[in-house]
Amino acid sequence: MKELIIRITDISEDIEILKCDHFLESITEKKISFEAFAKVIKERIEKNNYSIPKPILLPKNCIGFNVNKYGECYVIHQPEHKRFVTLATNDGFTKAYKINYPNSIFVVNVAAGKITNITHYMYVKWLDMKTQLYYPAMPNTTLDICIGGAERTIDGDLLSTLESIIYAPYSHTTVDNVKSFRKSKDYFEYLTKNHIEKKYLKKHDFLLEDIFNAEDEEDEL
Repeated sequence: MKELIIRITDISEDIEILKCDHFLESITEKKISFEAFAKVIKERIEKNNYSIPKPILLPKNCIGFNVNKYGECYVIHQPEHKRFVTLATNDGFTKAYKINYPNSIFVVNVAAGKITNITHYMYVKWLDMKTQLYYPAMPNTTLDICIGGAERTIDGDLLSTLESIIYAPYSHTTVDNVKSFRKSKDYFEYLTKNHIEKKYLKKHDFLLEDIFNAEDEEDEL
């Protein structure tokens, strides 16, 4: 590895450079004019086609973001709110409910302008990075949301696309991650009048900080 240490002072018009070649274990001292130094830097910038990176406008409630060669990853925080959901099962049952949609964390993966995967967690009490996560207590999901045939293409607004997937009609007659409830319609009836209670949720191994500290081969987040 080669390393340059550059010193610029107001008592000399020259720039002092200390060049260290760690492979050859050699150190070389040199002085050059400010004009010559500026010329070298300018040529290096032009050679590398350097440009100032533009800022990225993150979606509302986005508490985490990363990008790698495979795409982008967003962590979206969505506190509990009133929301209409529809249950439409294969046996012909269809009904809309206005429920208290539980506190949620969504990890959204995007590639080539499309949502490729959504991992859903829930929580009871917000404690910043120490927030305890729970499995998602909704039909059509165990941990990753079943996207099915929902539109995945992001038309300029990640949150709108995310919501169109989250709130597409639920087709599963049962909900897996809720204690004491088995049928989706009974669970939705409960949420129309009540807030989810901790006793009904299944605890996940993760705290919120574990989403950010989880290690994988590509360091997605």
